Amino acid sequence: MENSTFKANLDTPLSNLLTTNNGFGNFYNISTGQEIDRVNALALCRGDINPDVCQSCLNDSMVMVRKVCPNSIYVVGWYDYCSLTYSNDTLLGNNEINFVSYGNGSQTTTNVDKFNVALRYFWRSLKHAEAATRAALRKFASGNTTDPDFITIYAIMQCSPDLSKQKN
Repeated sequence: MENSTFKANLDTPLSNLLTTNNGFGNFYNISTGQEIDRVNALALCRGDINPDVCQSCLNDSMVMVRKVCPNSIYVVGWYDYCSLTYSNDTLLGNNEINFVSYGNGSQTTTNVDKFNVALRYFWRSLKHAEAATRAALRKFASGNTTDPDFITIYAIMQCSPDLSKQKN
Protein backbone atom coordinates (compact mmCIF):
# COMPACT_ATOMS: atom_id res chain seq x y z
CA MET A 1 0.00 0.00 0.00
CA GLU A 2 3.04 2.29 0.33
CA ASN A 3 2.62 4.33 -2.88
CA SER A 4 -1.01 3.42 -3.56
CA THR A 5 -3.89 5.71 -4.43
CA PHE A 6 -5.66 4.56 -1.26
CA LYS A 7 -2.70 5.70 0.87
CA ALA A 8 -2.64 9.07 -0.88
CA ASN A 9 -6.39 9.37 -0.33
CA LEU A 10 -5.95 8.41 3.34
CA ASP A 11 -3.59 11.31 3.99
CA THR A 12 -6.28 13.86 3.09
CA PRO A 13 -9.06 12.75 5.45
CA LEU A 14 -6.76 12.14 8.38
CA SER A 15 -5.22 15.58 8.06
CA ASN A 16 -8.64 17.26 7.64
CA LEU A 17 -10.84 15.10 9.86
CA LEU A 18 -10.93 17.48 12.82
CA THR A 19 -12.35 20.25 10.62
CA THR A 20 -15.46 18.22 9.74
CA ASN A 21 -17.58 18.52 12.87
CA ASN A 22 -21.08 19.11 11.50
CA GLY A 23 -22.76 20.01 14.78
CA PHE A 24 -22.90 16.46 16.16
CA GLY A 25 -20.81 17.11 19.26
CA ASN A 26 -17.53 15.21 19.20
CA PHE A 27 -18.31 13.34 15.97
CA TYR A 28 -16.32 13.77 12.77
CA ASN A 29 -16.53 12.20 9.32
CA ILE A 30 -14.95 12.73 5.93
CA SER A 31 -14.58 10.83 2.65
CA THR A 32 -12.31 11.19 -0.33
CA GLY A 33 -11.44 9.23 -3.46
CA GLN A 34 -13.38 6.93 -5.77
CA GLU A 35 -14.53 3.30 -5.70
CA ILE A 36 -11.96 0.88 -4.21
CA ASP A 37 -9.56 3.74 -3.43
CA ARG A 38 -12.23 5.70 -1.54
CA VAL A 39 -11.39 6.44 2.09
CA ASN A 40 -14.17 6.96 4.61
CA ALA A 41 -13.08 8.10 8.04
CA LEU A 42 -15.10 8.49 11.24
CA ALA A 43 -14.04 9.70 14.65
CA LEU A 44 -16.09 9.81 17.81
CA CYS A 45 -15.14 11.04 21.24
CA ARG A 46 -16.80 10.07 24.48
CA GLY A 47 -19.75 12.27 25.31
CA ASP A 48 -18.43 13.24 28.72
CA ILE A 49 -15.10 14.79 27.72
CA ASN A 50 -14.10 18.32 26.76
CA PRO A 51 -13.34 19.22 23.13
CA ASP A 52 -9.64 19.79 23.87
CA VAL A 53 -9.28 16.26 25.31
CA CYS A 54 -11.18 14.92 22.30
CA GLN A 55 -8.91 16.65 19.80
CA SER A 56 -5.79 15.52 21.64
CA CYS A 57 -7.01 11.91 21.67
CA LEU A 58 -7.87 12.03 17.97
CA ASN A 59 -4.54 13.59 17.03
CA ASP A 60 -2.72 10.86 18.95
CA SER A 61 -4.93 8.13 17.45
CA MET A 62 -4.27 9.30 13.88
CA VAL A 63 -0.56 8.95 14.45
CA MET A 64 -0.88 5.62 16.26
CA VAL A 65 -3.12 3.83 13.75
CA ARG A 66 -0.76 4.76 10.93
CA LYS A 67 2.17 3.29 12.88
CA VAL A 68 0.41 0.14 14.06
CA CYS A 69 -1.53 -0.58 10.85
CA PRO A 70 0.48 1.03 8.03
CA ASN A 71 -0.83 -1.26 5.28
CA SER A 72 -4.44 -1.76 6.34
CA ILE A 73 -7.47 -0.44 4.50
CA TYR A 74 -9.85 -1.14 7.39
CA VAL A 75 -8.75 0.13 10.79
CA VAL A 76 -10.55 0.70 14.07
CA GLY A 77 -8.58 2.43 16.79
CA TRP A 78 -10.28 2.41 20.20
CA TYR A 79 -8.80 4.56 22.93
CA ASP A 80 -9.84 5.78 26.39
CA TYR A 81 -11.55 8.93 25.11
CA CYS A 82 -12.09 8.43 21.39
CA SER A 83 -12.33 6.02 18.50
CA LEU A 84 -11.10 6.36 14.93
CA THR A 85 -12.22 4.20 12.02
CA TYR A 86 -11.27 4.32 8.37
CA SER A 87 -12.12 2.03 5.52
CA ASN A 88 -12.97 1.91 1.85
CA ASP A 89 -16.42 0.59 2.88
CA THR A 90 -19.37 2.75 3.87
CA LEU A 91 -19.18 3.77 7.52
CA LEU A 92 -21.91 6.40 7.98
CA GLY A 93 -25.19 4.84 8.99
CA ASN A 94 -23.66 1.37 9.20
CA ASN A 95 -25.17 -0.33 12.22
CA GLU A 96 -23.14 -3.48 11.61
CA ILE A 97 -20.14 -1.88 13.34
CA ASN A 98 -20.15 -2.55 17.08
CA PHE A 99 -17.49 -1.82 19.64
CA VAL A 100 -17.56 -3.30 23.07
CA SER A 101 -14.88 -2.85 25.64
CA TYR A 102 -14.82 -4.64 28.96
CA GLY A 103 -12.91 -3.85 32.07
CA ASN A 104 -12.95 -5.90 35.19
CA GLY A 105 -12.33 -5.11 38.78
CA SER A 106 -11.08 -7.31 41.55
CA GLN A 107 -14.50 -8.42 42.79
CA THR A 108 -16.16 -11.64 41.71
CA THR A 109 -19.76 -12.73 41.80
CA THR A 110 -21.01 -16.00 43.22
CA ASN A 111 -23.89 -16.24 40.75
CA VAL A 112 -22.71 -15.62 37.19
CA ASP A 113 -26.13 -16.21 35.64
CA LYS A 114 -27.84 -13.63 37.85
CA PHE A 115 -24.94 -11.23 37.30
CA ASN A 116 -25.31 -11.58 33.52
CA VAL A 117 -29.06 -10.99 33.72
CA ALA A 118 -28.49 -7.84 35.80
CA LEU A 119 -25.81 -6.67 33.39
CA ARG A 120 -27.95 -7.33 30.29
CA TYR A 121 -30.90 -5.44 31.81
CA PHE A 122 -28.63 -2.56 32.84
CA TRP A 123 -27.08 -2.26 29.36
CA ARG A 124 -30.49 -2.42 27.71
CA SER A 125 -31.80 0.33 29.97
CA LEU A 126 -28.78 2.53 29.26
CA LYS A 127 -29.08 1.94 25.53
CA HIS A 128 -32.82 2.43 25.12
CA ALA A 129 -33.62 4.85 27.91
CA GLU A 130 -30.64 7.12 27.52
CA ALA A 131 -27.97 6.61 24.86
CA ALA A 132 -30.19 6.00 21.83
CA THR A 133 -32.79 8.61 22.74
CA ARG A 134 -30.61 11.49 23.83
CA ALA A 135 -30.09 14.49 21.62
CA ALA A 136 -28.08 13.72 18.50
CA LEU A 137 -25.12 15.67 19.85
CA ARG A 138 -23.95 13.14 22.39
CA LYS A 139 -26.05 9.96 22.62
CA PHE A 140 -24.03 9.15 25.69
CA ALA A 141 -25.14 7.52 28.93
CA SER A 142 -23.43 6.38 32.08
CA GLY A 143 -24.62 4.81 35.26
CA ASN A 144 -24.29 2.02 37.76
CA THR A 145 -26.35 -0.81 39.15
CA THR A 146 -25.92 -3.49 41.78
CA ASP A 147 -25.76 -7.20 41.00
CA PRO A 148 -27.35 -9.89 43.22
CA ASP A 149 -24.15 -10.06 45.32
CA PHE A 150 -24.29 -6.28 45.89
CA ILE A 151 -21.33 -5.64 43.63
CA THR A 152 -21.59 -2.29 41.85
CA ILE A 153 -21.44 -2.49 38.06
CA TYR A 154 -20.41 0.72 36.27
CA ALA A 155 -20.95 1.32 32.57
CA ILE A 156 -20.74 3.97 29.89
CA MET A 157 -22.44 3.64 26.53
CA GLN A 158 -22.45 5.78 23.44
CA CYS A 159 -24.36 5.48 20.20
CA SER A 160 -22.97 7.01 17.03
CA PRO A 161 -24.89 10.20 16.13
CA ASP A 162 -25.25 9.16 12.48
CA LEU A 163 -27.55 6.28 13.44
CA SER A 164 -31.25 6.66 14.07
CA LYS A 165 -32.85 5.32 17.25
CA GLN A 166 -34.11 2.31 15.27
CA LYS A 167 -30.56 1.42 14.18
CA ASN A 168 -29.02 1.90 17.61
